[in-house]
Amino acid sequence: VKSARFETIMFPFNFITCEAADELLPLAREHDVGFIVMKPLAGGMLDNVTIAFKYIFQFPDVVSIPGIEKVCEMEEILRVLEGPRQMTEAEQREMQQLREELGTRFCRRCDYCLPCTKEIPISTVMTSGSLFKRLAPALLFSDWVAETMEKAASCTQCGECEERCPYHLPIREMIVEQVDQYQEEKRKYQ
Repeated sequence: VKSARFETIMFPFNFITCEAADELLPLAREHDVGFIVMKPLAGGMLDNVTIAFKYIFQFPDVVSIPGIEKVCEMEEILRVLEGPRQMTEAEQREMQQLREELGTRFCRRCDYCLPCTKEIPISTVMTSGSLFKRLAPALLFSDWVAETMEKAASCTQCGECEERCPYHLPIREMIVEQVDQYQEEKRKYQ
């Protein structure tokens, strides 16, 4: 941003991953650099589109590029855009509750935890909950997802990943939880 070589910056920003509001966004404003919001729905981890976008809309000088899979998702975002943007007290409480639930157990996909001695794609495993919501069962239980979860099941619990995680996530515990959830979803499907 300070280099004056760029007109825009694209950075993950949502009410869980909100660190950019303190330093990066003010710096972009100071240097007249546009700010493009990546992952306004936290990579699929946030289901409440209204709260997610009302949070983003309080920053009038940013542009969001959400990942959209269905027309109804775009329609929902447009309803928020066209409606009142101020969060209600109930929405603020729900946002705070989600922050507390996800804040200490939310993988930001930075991949500083890698490399894994078992070649587990840790951030993919850690965020697989969003895959369970978004992918059709035929895709979820075959090909790369199945291979990824099989690798995750081979985790030796060495802890090297946790030593490297800048967010101090309980990665070993979360991998076990995701593998268990995947196996449960697979049992339901079969």
